Amino acid sequence: MEKLAEYVVRSLIRKNIIKEHREIYQYGFQVGVELTAWGFTCLMISFIWKMQWYCIYVLMIFFLLRSYTGGLHFKNYKTCYFFSCFTVMLILYLGRNINLPYWPIVFVNIILMFGIYNLSRANAKIMNEVVEERAFYLKKLIFNCVLLTIGTLMLSIFWNKFLYAYMLWTLLVIILSAKIK
Repeated sequence: MEKLAEYVVRSLIRKNIIKEHREIYQYGFQVGVELTAWGFTCLMISFIWKMQWYCIYVLMIFFLLRSYTGGLHFKNYKTCYFFSCFTVMLILYLGRNINLPYWPIVFVNIILMFGIYNLSRANAKIMNEVVEERAFYLKKLIFNCVLLTIGTLMLSIFWNKFLYAYMLWTLLVIILSAKIK
């Protein structure tokens, strides 16, 4: 992945599209390619399991909330890739095979959202010295949490009542990975 990102950045430099900050562009391209490979792999496996819509939902939760809490970071891409794919597949497996009562899950998810908010507040204090940036960061998180809660409620009413189980397992993984780091 690193070599592909390096090749793309070198090509962009030769074409005078990039003039400075080579390392930043290379890192950005590398992360983009790695996330694309991970998401594509998860979707392909979920297609085989006939769970592609659930996979998209789980990935959406990850993308909207994971960056606020931090989490595990591995020394190399292969370990991260396999662990991340395994985690998404585990969430899909648990969501499909462990039936939990609907309303208690809804309330537990709301409590877990507060847990993610508290983890994110701690990260915001570390990351952002500027109070306005920290406030904006936390407002975005609150918006994402509200969006996910309302979206999941709507989807569970009109599509699948047990969608909250997938949210539960995803939120637990996000919180655990933030605590383990």
